[in-house]
Amino acid sequence: MVWFPGWKGVRMTFAALRVASGQGLRVAGLVGVGFLIQDQKATTVSAGDSIAGVNTRDLNTEIVNTIPGAVLGTNQFTLDAGTYEITATTSSGNAGRNRIYLYNVTDSAEALVGTSDRDNSPSTAFFGHGTAHLEGEFTIAATKTFEIRHEIEQAHTGSGLGINISDGEIEVYTQVHIVKV
Repeated sequence: MVWFPGWKGVRMTFAALRVASGQGLRVAGLVGVGFLIQDQKATTVSAGDSIAGVNTRDLNTEIVNTIPGAVLGTNQFTLDAGTYEITATTSSGNAGRNRIYLYNVTDSAEALVGTSDRDNSPSTAFFGHGTAHLEGEFTIAATKTFEIRHEIEQAHTGSGLGINISDGEIEVYTQVHIVKV
């Protein structure tokens, strides 16, 4: 199951992704359509240290890719000219105020900004965990390279970019799904 912000708690399987489009609603199957990439780590491995300021999120695993010209590199991805819809989520631990954004590395500019989040007051002793979200549409006229950046208020050692569950499954800390429209 995956949760998409803005849909008032609606949960959906990966088999169906609802994307708002102008006058109505379009439903597209996720598996086999688009570009799905993640930051995956072994069970028991947290996402790592965060710094106060801009953190580039890890992207290291391609789940599916049916977009010609879409390429996953080291924590970055490249897309050919076109119009795209993106949904991205990341985790954080004791980050305080934070948000993610899609950063256009080629043009050194923010392409889309995600929702604001606050997962814990940096002054408390309790561990807070948050999930930052981004979704939107963007158009590029030429091939561009992108990354997911995470602006974080409070640095945290070890699990500032997400804490492990340690249940025997892989740990996923960032997920990006892109559809070419």
